[in-house]
Amino acid sequence: MGHQTKQTMMIKKTIPAMMDVFHPFFNMNLMPEAEKSTPADFRPAASVINGEQGVTLLISLPGLSREEVQVNLDGNMLRVSGVRKNPVAADNKDKLSGEIYFGSFNRSFQLAENLDTEAINAQMEHGMLRVHIPLKSQTIPKQIIIG
Repeated sequence: MGHQTKQTMMIKKTIPAMMDVFHPFFNMNLMPEAEKSTPADFRPAASVINGEQGVTLLISLPGLSREEVQVNLDGNMLRVSGVRKNPVAADNKDKLSGEIYFGSFNRSFQLAENLDTEAINAQMEHGMLRVHIPLKSQTIPKQIIIG
């Protein structure tokens, strides 16, 4: 029993010393980059789905309308860009924390040669941009008869 009491006393002395070492970590702002958001920080999430009919890009753009988003094609490079504006004034002192990124964004996707870039279809619904790029029409291989 006396031995346990000695160990307990040792632990009680050690824990506060350890807390002093780790104290700065417990007082850290865990989301400083969200509160110091710059335009380069906003990068909307995207999924690329390879289907039998072609490729579909899904890009999450909550709060944006189709007028605030541009889809451009340069060769085989598809670019999606736009700006998400902060609805709260930058000088608002009542903000406690911030996890929502604002600013301009630009996502680029290299398209494969077998996709028909002339038939791209883009739709925006409920903050989700869906861009479908169908496969090119497949040419049927034919045998050449030697005459």
